[in-house]
Amino acid sequence: MRGQPKQRSKGSWTIILDVGRDPATGKRKQQWVTVRGTKKEAEKKLTELIHEVDRGAYIKPTKVTVEDFLQRWLQDSATNRAAAPGRESPATTSTASSLAIPKGTTKSQVNSMLDAQRNPCKRRAHW
Repeated sequence: MRGQPKQRSKGSWTIILDVGRDPATGKRKQQWVTVRGTKKEAEKKLTELIHEVDRGAYIKPTKVTVEDFLQRWLQDSATNRAAAPGRESPATTSTASSLAIPKGTTKSQVNSMLDAQRNPCKRRAHW
């Protein structure tokens, strides 16, 4: 079984999700998630999380602030890619920290958001 819901109290469930094994130690890694509501809602959330783990889209929640995340991303971005001719250097921290970024946003989505902020007049395709 990849996970299981356990009732903690009335209206509160904990999902214990198996997210694989630690490659260094071989021990199981588990993520505990609290769901408020019915058992059916907890089972639905468990199904969604298992699907994310299977697709490789599961992102373990962290306590990193958006500003710290973007600061690290900007440093990595600046070292990994050189600025193209005629293009501005990567956004400053003040510009990056003014963005509202939802939890679980990928690096490519952040790139798109920063590009849109740098070039507001640039026409973007809507799929």
